[in-house]
Amino acid sequence: MDAAELKNWRKALGLSQSQAAEELGVQRSTFQNWELEYVPIPRTTELACETVAKRMKQRPDFGPVILVYTDRPIWPGPEGKHETREVQCEFYNNNETALTRVRRLASGSMLHNPAILDPDGGVVWTSPELLRENTQNEAVPAVVDRTFVSNTLVPGTAWWELLYGSKVISGQAIKTARILLGWSRAKLARDSGISQTTIAELEAHRVGKAHSRTAQKLRHALEVADIEFIDNNGGVQRVRLRGREVRLVGPDKDA
Repeated sequence: MDAAELKNWRKALGLSQSQAAEELGVQRSTFQNWELEYVPIPRTTELACETVAKRMKQRPDFGPVILVYTDRPIWPGPEGKHETREVQCEFYNNNETALTRVRRLASGSMLHNPAILDPDGGVVWTSPELLRENTQNEAVPAVVDRTFVSNTLVPGTAWWELLYGSKVISGQAIKTARILLGWSRAKLARDSGISQTTIAELEAHRVGKAHSRTAQKLRHALEVADIEFIDNNGGVQRVRLRGREVRLVGPDKDA
Protein backbone atom coordinates (compact mmCIF):
# COMPACT_ATOMS: atom_id res chain seq x y z
CA MET A 1 0.00 0.00 0.00
CA ASP A 2 1.35 3.44 -0.96
CA ALA A 3 0.40 6.90 0.30
CA ALA A 4 -2.18 7.50 -2.45
CA GLU A 5 -3.92 4.19 -1.72
CA LEU A 6 -3.97 4.98 2.00
CA LYS A 7 -5.54 8.38 1.34
CA ASN A 8 -8.14 6.86 -0.99
CA TRP A 9 -8.97 4.27 1.68
CA ARG A 10 -9.50 6.99 4.28
CA LYS A 11 -11.68 9.13 2.00
CA ALA A 12 -13.75 6.15 0.85
CA LEU A 13 -14.66 5.50 4.49
CA GLY A 14 -15.33 9.19 5.16
CA LEU A 15 -12.69 9.40 7.90
CA SER A 16 -10.54 12.32 8.99
CA GLN A 17 -6.86 11.70 9.63
CA SER A 18 -7.52 11.64 13.37
CA GLN A 19 -10.37 9.13 12.98
CA ALA A 20 -8.34 6.95 10.65
CA ALA A 21 -5.42 6.95 13.07
CA GLU A 22 -7.73 5.97 15.91
CA GLU A 23 -9.20 3.10 13.88
CA LEU A 24 -5.68 1.82 13.15
CA GLY A 25 -4.47 2.32 16.72
CA VAL A 26 -1.68 4.78 15.89
CA GLN A 27 -0.93 8.45 16.57
CA ARG A 28 -2.23 11.06 14.15
CA SER A 29 1.32 12.18 13.44
CA THR A 30 2.21 8.63 12.39
CA PHE A 31 -0.74 8.50 10.01
CA GLN A 32 0.15 11.91 8.56
CA ASN A 33 3.72 10.75 7.95
CA TRP A 34 2.37 7.77 6.00
CA GLU A 35 0.15 9.97 3.81
CA LEU A 36 2.97 12.44 3.23
CA GLU A 37 5.32 9.58 2.28
CA TYR A 38 7.80 10.52 4.97
CA VAL A 39 7.96 6.90 6.13
CA PRO A 40 6.95 3.62 4.43
CA ILE A 41 3.59 2.06 5.28
CA PRO A 42 4.00 -1.31 7.05
CA ARG A 43 2.35 -4.41 5.65
CA THR A 44 0.51 -4.81 8.96
CA THR A 45 -1.13 -1.41 8.39
CA GLU A 46 -2.37 -2.51 4.98
CA LEU A 47 -3.94 -5.60 6.52
CA ALA A 48 -5.46 -3.46 9.29
CA CYS A 49 -6.97 -1.13 6.67
CA GLU A 50 -8.67 -4.09 4.99
CA THR A 51 -10.08 -5.26 8.32
CA VAL A 52 -11.36 -1.79 9.26
CA ALA A 53 -12.97 -1.29 5.83
CA LYS A 54 -14.78 -4.61 6.03
CA ARG A 55 -15.98 -3.96 9.58
CA MET A 56 -17.39 -0.56 8.58
CA LYS A 57 -19.12 -2.08 5.57
CA GLN A 58 -20.82 -4.58 7.87
CA ARG A 59 -22.70 -1.82 9.70
CA PRO A 60 -26.50 -2.32 9.55
CA ASP A 61 -26.99 0.96 7.64
CA PHE A 62 -24.31 0.31 4.98
CA GLY A 63 -25.68 0.00 1.48
CA PRO A 64 -26.77 -0.60 -1.13
CA VAL A 65 -25.74 -4.25 -1.07
CA ILE A 66 -26.32 -7.34 -3.19
CA LEU A 67 -27.27 -10.73 -1.75
CA VAL A 68 -26.22 -13.70 -3.88
CA TYR A 69 -26.92 -17.36 -3.15
CA THR A 70 -27.60 -20.62 -4.98
CA ASP A 71 -30.74 -22.74 -5.11
CA ARG A 72 -28.80 -25.85 -4.02
CA PRO A 73 -25.35 -26.56 -2.57
CA ILE A 74 -22.61 -26.00 -5.12
CA TRP A 75 -20.58 -29.07 -4.21
CA PRO A 76 -21.98 -32.28 -5.78
CA GLY A 77 -22.95 -35.36 -3.79
CA PRO A 78 -21.01 -38.63 -3.56
CA GLU A 79 -22.21 -39.70 -6.99
CA GLY A 80 -20.20 -36.83 -8.50
CA LYS A 81 -22.74 -35.94 -11.16
CA HIS A 82 -22.47 -32.64 -13.03
CA GLU A 83 -25.49 -30.51 -12.22
CA THR A 84 -26.62 -26.97 -12.95
CA ARG A 85 -27.03 -24.51 -10.09
CA GLU A 86 -29.13 -21.35 -10.29
CA VAL A 87 -27.59 -18.24 -8.74
CA GLN A 88 -30.05 -15.77 -7.18
CA CYS A 89 -29.15 -12.08 -7.07
CA GLU A 90 -31.19 -9.67 -4.90
CA PHE A 91 -30.65 -5.97 -4.28
CA TYR A 92 -31.16 -4.30 -0.89
CA ASN A 93 -30.73 -0.77 0.42
CA ASN A 94 -28.65 -1.80 3.43
CA ASN A 95 -27.20 -4.72 5.39
CA GLU A 96 -30.09 -4.78 7.86
CA THR A 97 -32.69 -5.71 5.25
CA ALA A 98 -30.32 -8.12 3.48
CA LEU A 99 -29.55 -9.96 6.74
CA THR A 100 -33.27 -10.21 7.52
CA ARG A 101 -33.70 -11.87 4.14
CA VAL A 102 -30.79 -14.25 4.91
CA ARG A 103 -32.45 -15.41 8.14
CA ARG A 104 -35.77 -15.99 6.37
CA LEU A 105 -34.12 -18.05 3.65
CA ALA A 106 -32.13 -20.04 6.21
CA SER A 107 -35.23 -20.81 8.25
CA GLY A 108 -36.81 -22.33 5.13
CA SER A 109 -33.65 -24.28 4.21
CA MET A 110 -33.38 -22.22 1.02
CA LEU A 111 -29.99 -20.60 1.70
CA HIS A 112 -26.90 -22.10 0.07
CA ASN A 113 -23.46 -20.56 -0.51
CA PRO A 114 -24.58 -17.01 0.34
CA ALA A 115 -22.54 -13.84 0.16
CA ILE A 116 -23.33 -10.13 0.43
CA LEU A 117 -21.47 -7.81 -1.92
CA ASP A 118 -20.99 -4.06 -2.17
CA PRO A 119 -21.86 -2.18 -5.41
CA ASP A 120 -18.29 -2.67 -6.67
CA GLY A 121 -18.46 -6.43 -6.21
CA GLY A 122 -16.36 -6.50 -3.05
CA VAL A 123 -17.32 -9.10 -0.44
CA VAL A 124 -19.00 -7.58 2.62
CA TRP A 125 -20.15 -10.85 4.21
CA THR A 126 -18.72 -14.26 3.34
CA SER A 127 -20.69 -17.52 3.55
CA PRO A 128 -19.14 -18.56 6.89
CA GLU A 129 -19.85 -15.11 8.34
CA LEU A 130 -23.47 -15.19 7.20
CA LEU A 131 -24.02 -18.67 8.58
CA ARG A 132 -22.46 -17.62 11.87
CA GLU A 133 -24.54 -14.42 11.92
CA ASN A 134 -27.70 -16.45 11.30
CA THR A 135 -27.02 -18.80 14.23
CA GLN A 136 -26.57 -15.82 16.54
CA ASN A 137 -30.00 -14.38 15.70
CA GLU A 138 -33.48 -15.66 16.33
CA ALA A 139 -34.89 -17.43 13.31
CA VAL A 140 -37.39 -15.55 11.16
CA PRO A 141 -40.38 -17.55 9.85
CA ALA A 142 -39.99 -18.73 6.28
CA VAL A 143 -41.82 -16.67 3.66
CA VAL A 144 -42.59 -17.01 0.01
CA ASP A 145 -39.92 -15.29 -2.07
CA ARG A 146 -41.59 -12.34 -3.74
CA THR A 147 -38.36 -10.52 -4.60
CA PHE A 148 -38.40 -9.87 -8.33
CA VAL A 149 -35.38 -9.01 -10.41
CA SER A 150 -35.86 -8.99 -14.14
CA ASN A 151 -33.32 -11.04 -16.08
CA THR A 152 -34.38 -9.55 -19.39
CA LEU A 153 -32.92 -6.19 -20.35
CA VAL A 154 -35.54 -4.26 -22.27
CA PRO A 155 -34.05 -1.33 -24.22
CA GLY A 156 -34.95 1.97 -22.57
CA THR A 157 -35.97 0.37 -19.25
CA ALA A 158 -34.73 2.30 -16.22
CA TRP A 159 -32.42 0.39 -13.88
CA TRP A 160 -34.79 0.73 -10.93
CA GLU A 161 -37.59 -0.92 -12.94
CA LEU A 162 -35.30 -3.87 -13.63
CA LEU A 163 -34.57 -4.17 -9.91
CA TYR A 164 -37.91 -3.34 -8.31
CA GLY A 165 -40.64 -3.79 -10.93
CA SER A 166 -42.88 -1.12 -12.45
CA LYS A 167 -46.08 -0.85 -10.38
CA VAL A 168 -47.56 2.28 -8.83
CA ILE A 169 -48.71 2.55 -5.22
CA SER A 170 -50.94 4.99 -3.34
CA GLY A 171 -50.31 6.73 -0.05
CA GLN A 172 -53.18 4.77 1.49
CA ALA A 173 -51.57 1.46 0.53
CA ILE A 174 -48.20 2.58 1.90
CA LYS A 175 -49.67 3.68 5.22
CA THR A 176 -51.80 0.52 5.56
CA ALA A 177 -48.80 -1.73 4.95
CA ARG A 178 -46.62 0.27 7.33
CA ILE A 179 -49.21 0.07 10.13
CA LEU A 180 -49.68 -3.68 9.60
CA LEU A 181 -45.93 -4.12 10.07
CA GLY A 182 -45.84 -1.80 13.08
CA TRP A 183 -43.21 0.32 11.33
CA SER A 184 -42.50 3.99 11.88
CA ARG A 185 -41.91 6.25 8.89
CA ALA A 186 -38.25 6.36 9.90
CA LYS A 187 -38.03 2.56 9.62
CA LEU A 188 -39.66 2.53 6.18
CA ALA A 189 -37.41 5.40 5.06
CA ARG A 190 -34.32 3.51 6.21
CA ASP A 191 -35.30 0.27 4.47
CA SER A 192 -36.54 1.84 1.23
CA GLY A 193 -34.09 4.69 0.79
CA ILE A 194 -37.02 7.14 0.40
CA SER A 195 -37.08 10.20 2.65
CA GLN A 196 -39.52 10.48 5.56
CA THR A 197 -40.80 13.74 4.05
CA THR A 198 -41.78 12.02 0.80
CA ILE A 199 -43.45 9.15 2.67
CA ALA A 200 -45.39 11.60 4.88
CA GLU A 201 -46.56 13.58 1.84
CA LEU A 202 -47.73 10.42 0.10
CA GLU A 203 -49.60 9.19 3.17
CA ALA A 204 -51.20 12.60 3.72
CA HIS A 205 -52.36 12.67 0.08
CA ARG A 206 -50.45 15.92 -0.60
CA VAL A 207 -49.11 14.19 -3.71
CA GLY A 208 -50.77 11.58 -5.90
CA LYS A 209 -49.76 7.98 -6.33
CA ALA A 210 -46.07 7.18 -6.17
CA HIS A 211 -44.77 6.21 -9.58
CA SER A 212 -41.53 4.97 -11.05
CA ARG A 213 -38.47 4.65 -8.80
CA THR A 214 -40.13 5.89 -5.59
CA ALA A 215 -43.06 3.47 -5.84
CA GLN A 216 -40.89 0.52 -6.73
CA LYS A 217 -38.46 1.08 -3.87
CA LEU A 218 -41.31 1.46 -1.35
CA ARG A 219 -43.09 -1.66 -2.61
CA HIS A 220 -39.86 -3.65 -2.59
CA ALA A 221 -39.02 -2.73 1.02
CA LEU A 222 -42.53 -3.61 2.22
CA GLU A 223 -42.78 -6.85 0.23
CA VAL A 224 -39.42 -8.06 1.55
CA ALA A 225 -40.91 -7.57 5.05
CA ASP A 226 -43.72 -10.03 4.14
CA ILE A 227 -46.37 -7.57 2.95
CA GLU A 228 -48.46 -8.73 0.01
CA PHE A 229 -50.12 -6.19 -2.27
CA ILE A 230 -53.08 -7.70 -4.13
CA ASP A 231 -53.50 -5.92 -7.45
CA ASN A 232 -56.61 -5.66 -9.55
CA ASN A 233 -57.21 -3.59 -12.68
CA GLY A 234 -53.71 -2.16 -12.52
CA GLY A 235 -53.85 -0.97 -8.91
CA VAL A 236 -53.57 -2.16 -5.32
CA GLN A 237 -56.96 -3.22 -3.93
CA ARG A 238 -55.92 -5.10 -0.76
CA VAL A 239 -52.92 -5.31 1.57
CA ARG A 240 -52.17 -8.57 3.39
CA LEU A 241 -49.75 -9.63 6.12
CA ARG A 242 -49.65 -13.21 7.46
CA GLY A 243 -53.40 -13.77 7.15
CA ARG A 244 -54.42 -10.24 8.14
CA GLU A 245 -55.98 -8.41 5.23
CA VAL A 246 -57.15 -4.83 4.71
CA ARG A 247 -59.29 -3.82 1.74
CA LEU A 248 -58.61 -0.31 0.45
CA VAL A 249 -61.73 1.79 -0.10
CA GLY A 250 -62.45 5.41 -0.97
CA PRO A 251 -61.11 7.85 -3.54
CA ASP A 252 -57.46 7.15 -2.64
CA LYS A 253 -57.73 3.56 -3.87
CA ASP A 254 -55.42 2.75 -6.80
CA ALA A 255 -57.24 2.52 -10.08
